[in-house]
Amino acid sequence: MNNLADRLLLYRFLTSTALFGGAVVLLLVANGWQLSLPVIVLAAVLLAQMLVSSVMMLIALRWEHLRYSRAFLAVQLITDAVLLVPAVSVSGGTSSPFAVVYILIILATAFVHSTRFAVTMSLFCSFLIAAVSYLEASGSLPGLSAPTREQILRGVLLRDLIYFATFFVFGVMPARLAERLRIADARLDDLQRDYRLVQQLQRLVVEHVPSGIAIVDENGHLLLLNPSGRRILDRVFGLEEGLAWLRKVAEDARSGATALLEETREYNGRTVVVGYAAHPMDSDLLRGAWLVVFQDVTERRELARQLERQRRLAAIGELSANLAHEVRNPLAAISNSLQVLQQNRNSAVQSDRLFEIQQREIQRLNDLVTNFLEFARPGTTELVTGDPSGTIARVVEVLEHDPEIGKGIIQTRFDVVPDITYDDRLLGQVADNLIRNAVQWRREGTTVSVVLETEDQGKACLRVVNQGPEIPQDVRERLFEPFVSSRDGGTGLGLSIAWRAAEAMNAELDLVRSDGEETEFVVRFSTVKDQQAGNG
Repeated sequence: MNNLADRLLLYRFLTSTALFGGAVVLLLVANGWQLSLPVIVLAAVLLAQMLVSSVMMLIALRWEHLRYSRAFLAVQLITDAVLLVPAVSVSGGTSSPFAVVYILIILATAFVHSTRFAVTMSLFCSFLIAAVSYLEASGSLPGLSAPTREQILRGVLLRDLIYFATFFVFGVMPARLAERLRIADARLDDLQRDYRLVQQLQRLVVEHVPSGIAIVDENGHLLLLNPSGRRILDRVFGLEEGLAWLRKVAEDARSGATALLEETREYNGRTVVVGYAAHPMDSDLLRGAWLVVFQDVTERRELARQLERQRRLAAIGELSANLAHEVRNPLAAISNSLQVLQQNRNSAVQSDRLFEIQQREIQRLNDLVTNFLEFARPGTTELVTGDPSGTIARVVEVLEHDPEIGKGIIQTRFDVVPDITYDDRLLGQVADNLIRNAVQWRREGTTVSVVLETEDQGKACLRVVNQGPEIPQDVRERLFEPFVSSRDGGTGLGLSIAWRAAEAMNAELDLVRSDGEETEFVVRFSTVKDQQAGNG
């Protein structure tokens, strides 16, 4: 039996001895210390109750699963209340000093059991007191004569009412308080369990995360360094130099230097790159300290460079194949026309037609080379802030003087829009290619709509809409890639050039609709506010 059980048994034995022994003494005093047979029997019963109570407590404490159960507590409390009846009966009835012990039993019930059982226990104790009162009123208690009617009304009944009210008050109010305490304890246990869980999770994350995590206080003392961080510092810098580097990072961040940087070192003949970020700690206990997170990103950077190199090589290969295919067709047409011209030198009409074919294909080659150079070498970007309507209007004016387009086909509407950031040359490329594409794909007899307006989100946008055929889904997925075109004679570079030019101006070019009735492209420009937010 553990120490707690030993102490409980000792307390129980001492309390029982004091209670029932005191009852025996009072019994002897009431009978003038005369040892008659009824007195001896009552004393023996009281002492037997004391021993039985202690033995029951001993057995219950030895039985592990009953030791702290509510059922055991209920049985023990009820037993105590019942065993208290003889002690009260032989020591003065309702006037007995031991009657106050019922209040202690009710209080114990309130704090170790439910509110309902505490109320039940107060009613049960009231019933026991009422039973003692009945024995007292009938003159059946030892050492007490039968009271008169007036004594019953003024004494016994008044004490009963006081006992009943006291038992009820001590049964209900402490029980509710105890219930609230139990609920608060349960919530506190839940919070402590959650807190321990969070602590364990944080410890596991800090210990096993592949990144280095360190905390440096305002005096340069290292408060935390996880195992991954120690390995990185030891491998890249050497541990001592690495710790000094951490202190310098925190000091630089505290002084206002950039808190998101990279450190490049030479290690075993190769360049090692360590990326790191410093963040101030906002905890009151760690005020002035900085959290430094760092990682060896050498392999990641090398892998990114390799992937970028492979992507560029693949793109160059694809562009070269497409360019060769696009160049071969005009060259074949020119070659065939020269052969026919050589065979039919005397036909002036046919010669003129063949020369026309050659001139057209040569122009096609020139357009292809020009567009390819624009796509491959977009040039420098000179962003300015202002109203883009003037640039778009100039593009429309030039296109209206193109013999293949003419006036009356392009319909414009320029609303007042917020100032945007744009490059005049690149914006001209975007507008020119979108409008040319819309004109070439429009249905006969329809117009092209060019609208500069402000969207609901406050962004300035350029919309180019025509009434043309629906763009197939497989073409939409690759619409802005180079050499994607379903039009005979098209280079497939116009939309690619427009997309790259828009990207260089921090604008977005999208196909928003192509349902067979209308096809709509939209360019959403970056405003001055967007630029300020991005820089901030």
